Amino acid sequence: MRRWTVLLLAALLMPVITVSADQDPFNFYIEEEIIAHPGETVQLRIAWQNIVGTERHFSVSINSTGSNISVSDLPTDWTRVASGRLGEILINVSVAPNSNFETQSFSLDFLCQEITNWSFTHNVDVIISRWSDISFGSNDGSEFYVLQDVRTSFAVNVSNQGDYDDTIKLRLNTQSNWEHGFDDDLSNDGELLIDLESKDFEFINFYIQTPPIVDGGPLAGTGPQFTLEAISNLDKRISSWNFSLEMQTYHNMTIDSVEDNLTIEPGDNQRLQVVVRNNGNVETYLDAGLRYGDSIKDRFEINNWTIAIFNAFEFQPLQPNESRTIEIGFNAPNYNLGSVDVKLEIMPQSFPQRVSSVEISLRVFPLALISLISGSNNFPSLLIE
Repeated sequence: MRRWTVLLLAALLMPVITVSADQDPFNFYIEEEIIAHPGETVQLRIAWQNIVGTERHFSVSINSTGSNISVSDLPTDWTRVASGRLGEILINVSVAPNSNFETQSFSLDFLCQEITNWSFTHNVDVIISRWSDISFGSNDGSEFYVLQDVRTSFAVNVSNQGDYDDTIKLRLNTQSNWEHGFDDDLSNDGELLIDLESKDFEFINFYIQTPPIVDGGPLAGTGPQFTLEAISNLDKRISSWNFSLEMQTYHNMTIDSVEDNLTIEPGDNQRLQVVVRNNGNVETYLDAGLRYGDSIKDRFEINNWTIAIFNAFEFQPLQPNESRTIEIGFNAPNYNLGSVDVKLEIMPQSFPQRVSSVEISLRVFPLALISLISGSNNFPSLLIE
């Protein structure tokens, strides 16, 4: 079954040649044009499908051929094809060594054993081409580390090592959706044409826009593969350079939510839940602290208030996009009036430049409601009254 699937896919990529009689037994799929160099032999695929309800047999033979063209490996007997089945063969087309650079042709005749009055002829043009020799200046399989959310520029030289001037079409292929393109692609069609004289070279400038790290991805050390292709206008041969990108590590922590609607009375104990998340693309450790004035600790005793962080588990790493619920515990003083202001700060361990924080203002009154007001990073602060 796999073999027939491959045959069908190959057939669908070729020009369809159908005959017009009511009892046409076959569809044939054959290239109308091939390129070869003097002294070279290339293969031509002939694919078919039996489109009638019973088995059929066909034969193929040379009708005519150019003076410098020879065709070999055609089947010498009838080919049986069951109803609805697909098939293919490869034949060889050879060009004489002393051929001129020109276009010659040959034609094939097809007959059906069961329908004696059915036949058709298919013509194939053979473009006898000059040789191209296009190469890139970078090694295949190159790897580049890139930063998140950056337009990364690349430059690679492409050279014409052949004996003839050539026009090169360049294009980038990838399975990813990362934005990319050529700096000089004024038409924005994703392709670039350059003229290269024999033994000349030119630097090609292109860019790839890396995405921002969102919800832990793309993960550090991962990234897409790209293929830069250069297609010769002489003989359509494709030279390629394969390279891959790998995202550098990015450590980051965010405060995703802060619990609200708490109440506290004088002398009471309560805990406030805060959800934090590793929003970077690599495993990292949480560094959480309470700031009061110029001091940062995980526990403060201030004017008879006791405030502390619980369940931070700072020695257990967080995986990319993994969340953790930490708690801020507080013990209010045993009298009706009082207040204290602190700030909760979190960050990836050893990355203070990526700190996130939320203000917490504590007030105590009998049976008062704890509500949230605006704090840093657009998160509410806690008001305890």
